[in-house]
Amino acid sequence: MKTHEKLGLPGPKDFDWKIYWKKVRARAKELKSDGCTGVADIYLDACYEHDVHCRTHKTIYHLPLSSKEAATVFRERIHQMSWFNGLSPMAWWRWAGVRVLGPQWS
Repeated sequence: MKTHEKLGLPGPKDFDWKIYWKKVRARAKELKSDGCTGVADIYLDACYEHDVHCRTHKTIYHLPLSSKEAATVFRERIHQMSWFNGLSPMAWWRWAGVRVLGPQWS
């Protein structure tokens, strides 16, 4: 089971996928998210979601998550959105970046 599934977050085949991203964008805007910090705004929605997770330490459904889970969900989202159908090198690069340089919490 993927981390986003364990946290009760929808995947691309779920009926509320598009609604979920509208909620993520709205919450990111409330938090004044800058999107993909320091890199190109490719997979912007994944960056917004990660910003929400990092700033609140919760999902948009108010469920707590660790920094490790937030980074893993970020990687899963980029894989899901990738043209490479789940085999995106960028997902791994960005995951490594947020694990090494991003905020850490339990």
